[in-house]
Amino acid sequence: MTQQMTLKRPRIAVFVASVLAMLAAAIAFAPQANADTPPQHVKSLTNGMSFTDDSVMDSNGNIYLVNIPNDNVQKYTKDGVFIKSWGGPGAAAGKLDRPEGIGIDKQDNVYVADSSNDRIQKFSADGALLKVIGAPGSGNGKFSYPTDVAIGTGGAIYVSDSGNDRIQKFSAAGTYVSKWGSNGSGNGQFNNGTFGIATDPAGNVFVSEIINDRIQKFSGTGTFLAKWGNKGTDAGEFNNPEGLATDSEGSLYVTDPNNDRVQKFTNNGQFVYEFGDVEGPTGLHHPTGISIFGDRFYVSDTFNHRIQVYGFDLPIVIPDPQDPQDPQNPQDPQGEADPVPAPGEAQFDGKNLHIRLKCPARFQPSCHTSAMPMTKKHGGKPMAAKAERKKLAPSRWTVVSFVIKPKYRAKVEKMTDRNVKLLNVTQTIKSKKIRNRKSNGPSKVFHTYRVRSAGN
Repeated sequence: MTQQMTLKRPRIAVFVASVLAMLAAAIAFAPQANADTPPQHVKSLTNGMSFTDDSVMDSNGNIYLVNIPNDNVQKYTKDGVFIKSWGGPGAAAGKLDRPEGIGIDKQDNVYVADSSNDRIQKFSADGALLKVIGAPGSGNGKFSYPTDVAIGTGGAIYVSDSGNDRIQKFSAAGTYVSKWGSNGSGNGQFNNGTFGIATDPAGNVFVSEIINDRIQKFSGTGTFLAKWGNKGTDAGEFNNPEGLATDSEGSLYVTDPNNDRVQKFTNNGQFVYEFGDVEGPTGLHHPTGISIFGDRFYVSDTFNHRIQVYGFDLPIVIPDPQDPQDPQNPQDPQGEADPVPAPGEAQFDGKNLHIRLKCPARFQPSCHTSAMPMTKKHGGKPMAAKAERKKLAPSRWTVVSFVIKPKYRAKVEKMTDRNVKLLNVTQTIKSKKIRNRKSNGPSKVFHTYRVRSAGN
């Protein structure tokens, strides 16, 4: 998106005066581990991208960008491979005029804030026009330069109606429901326009204001809940905040374009960390949109004409597979600092799958375990070439690695960087001391893992 405006087309004037100023907004999920540690730069996506404005990602990790200069939507894979584009300049249905913001629902339908056409357009993931919402005006359900759109609980559609200094809410079918806001700097007011908008899993609504340099939080029905921020460069301050995204725990991520950074806050506005603000190949120059997919942050690095990808992935370094811990290190007696998969997580490098297992504490003094990734939660077909058998000490994590069969590698690859735990592993435990009381035989345990890519 771009800088703020003055009258009905507030942001166009500032856009020209500032030599292509600001852009932003987004969606979704972020890692629960590393909660207080900023993500690190992973890679840059530059394949034919220009003026990467607001972005969202679908359930498969495809990236959708709105591009103001070209008046279109561009679709890429999560690795930056171009798939298609649609739109183009115009006022006819399906055409776009300065699209500022973009949102996505659980069915991967894409909603575009068609700002200069004063409407929201809904498209399928392939670009087929599904619905047009709104028209120019100030009445209920009408817009004056809408800058962003977000989808909340139950499919509710929230629109930042910038020129009318308000938020409008629509049903999933596109029917007008309610509105809130007025011109000003008080609680629940918007000074010369709103900008970015996002929702959290609880149904709350967050709005960024680039004139007031703050974030406001509302309930899903428009009740004011909190606000934070002011103009500046310190932690928790902003210089024209734009893009917003929330994670599964409700934390908020804000692009801070003129400070060349992204800031993370708790759900109620407590500053957590920032990242960006670095020159060179890993830096940000005027970040605007942000999307989150799995453990990766995809940031629209607008003036560098690229998407910067950040994440928490560590390169796989497999220590002694019998004991990845360092009991001699008093600072890390449980081996939590080892750069290996965390419990409940698997890492896939395209061929090998690495997980961590342990023998339950009650199995003294040790147990023999046999583990295998399966196609179904409670069984199914084995996905690895062979089961991995280990002798484990109780309550101590051990790295277990599998060679995935070629026919299942695409399936496991598709699981990487997803928001939900998808990989099913069966672990059969045998112990001389404790046996399954019903069968007097081995105990079978079922694990579900979230898969992360070991590459890049």
